[in-house]
Amino acid sequence: MFISFEEAIEIAKTYAQNLLPNARNFELEGVILENDNYEVNLSFINTDVEQKLARESDNGIGFVMAALARRREEKVFIVNKSGKFKGFKNPK
Repeated sequence: MFISFEEAIEIAKTYAQNLLPNARNFELEGVILENDNYEVNLSFINTDVEQKLARESDNGIGFVMAALARRREEKVFIVNKSGKFKGFKNPK
């Protein structure tokens, strides 16, 4: 029995949250079935960048810089049709 697209997305999100502890606000950007794998593209905000900028400034400007520097990053999470997580990679 094979999992559905929805199940593959949930598996990818669960692993994304566990493997990327500094990431938040995950959003689905796309999902395709490629051969025997679902490729789930998720975007997120990396809070590590925000925290670094905020720490580097001692006059409060770091928080403004962090807000301006906020950008969404993307990763592709691979889940096979049986529901096993296979890994993740940068999008092409």
